[in-house]
Amino acid sequence: MSFENKIIFLSAITLFISLVDVNIVMVSYPVLAQVFNVNISGVVLVGISFLMTLAIGLPIAGRINDLIGVKKTLIIGYLILIVTGILCAISDSLNQLAFFRAMQGFGAALLSIAATSILIIYIPPQRRGRAFGIGATSGAVGLSIGAPIGGILTGYIGWQSIFIFTIPLSLWIVWYCYRVIPASQESLSLKKFIKDFDFIGSLLISLAIGLFVYIMDVFIHTKEYSLSNIAILIISLITILIFAKYEMNTKMPLIDISILKNRYFSLIIIANVFAIIVLSINNFIMPFYLMQHLSLSPQYTGFTMIYFSLMLGILSPFIGKLSEKVNPYMLCLIGMIISLISTLIFISNLETTTVTYAVIFLITQGVAFAFFISPVHSAALSLASKENAGSTTAIFRMTRQIASLLGVVLVGLLVGSDSLHVEIQNYQHIFTTELIMTIMSILFLITILTLNGKTKNEF
Repeated sequence: MSFENKIIFLSAITLFISLVDVNIVMVSYPVLAQVFNVNISGVVLVGISFLMTLAIGLPIAGRINDLIGVKKTLIIGYLILIVTGILCAISDSLNQLAFFRAMQGFGAALLSIAATSILIIYIPPQRRGRAFGIGATSGAVGLSIGAPIGGILTGYIGWQSIFIFTIPLSLWIVWYCYRVIPASQESLSLKKFIKDFDFIGSLLISLAIGLFVYIMDVFIHTKEYSLSNIAILIISLITILIFAKYEMNTKMPLIDISILKNRYFSLIIIANVFAIIVLSINNFIMPFYLMQHLSLSPQYTGFTMIYFSLMLGILSPFIGKLSEKVNPYMLCLIGMIISLISTLIFISNLETTTVTYAVIFLITQGVAFAFFISPVHSAALSLASKENAGSTTAIFRMTRQIASLLGVVLVGLLVGSDSLHVEIQNYQHIFTTELIMTIMSILFLITILTLNGKTKNEF
């Protein structure tokens, strides 16, 4: 295997593992609610804690990657994932599990950044399209197959197994990183790191996202929209603006946000946010729908969720290659239109839906996101240079994880806080919200096509 192919393989397997860990707990949420005797909104804490540190960690990981090199970033990320996976598996309370899951989120952030940066660093620009396509496909499959794997492991072995599933492979990849990645990426003194790292920016983004997640958790559990709670929400949003202003004026920013001045990049980021909210809602709520409304077992739920993964995995490589010849935003638009039609049909049959109709919904959603994920990934990250690889990747992935977080938060807000069972009217509200998010993504994609219609190579 050539050096370039080894790098592409390392990137693809890392994206797969880091994104499997994002969703591997999804199917287990109903089981965790029973094991720890909490309601639906209580178990949301496990999902929110991981996504919060993942979102906070991405810009920090991006800067760390630029300062210490991709080799160290990958190895540290894997070691964190291994240790926290063991700690999650031996947790004896929901709060412990949420805490260790939060720690795991930072390891996933390091891996997510390094997996993309390694392509920008070692793969020539003229050959990055194929590499991005393979990486996006691998990540998309990891993101979607996490839930089925989680359901199968939970049903046949136990919920603890989902946290140690990737450990053997992760240990092997640490060794592989040492062998494959050149040592030249390892030089940086601790003194220089402390001098160049943006601690103020890290504090601001952590405070902003932390406050936002805290107040969303309060809203989910109490449904109290008091003036003090609204004030905390406003403070979190203002802190985001302060962070952006600070990053534009500091010499060594945590994230180089100047790339947001490109209107195409900014618009596709927004379209991607709405699309990923849809994906996040689906991944979170479908296990509840299958297990509670259709009375499927955890393992049968896992097998059922595989239909989404299969369609995504089978079609993504072809769509990724097609995006090199066809306007990627047109492909994204086709995907969101398919998602819109699929969700409309599913909503109209919520109360009477059988397993067959649920499978059809998952298949069509898999097709929809196969048309969306690889093209949007390749188009957005094609703007990155070797110098700002970490920062550009961080912006793309941070907004993606914030969108995933928002999807979980929206589900929590729409489900009764004192209920162990999701009622049919809650599903109607959730899928209607998903429909709105899909329409918003479509509108922004149409805006991009209307403005110019340029492909990613013409930016």
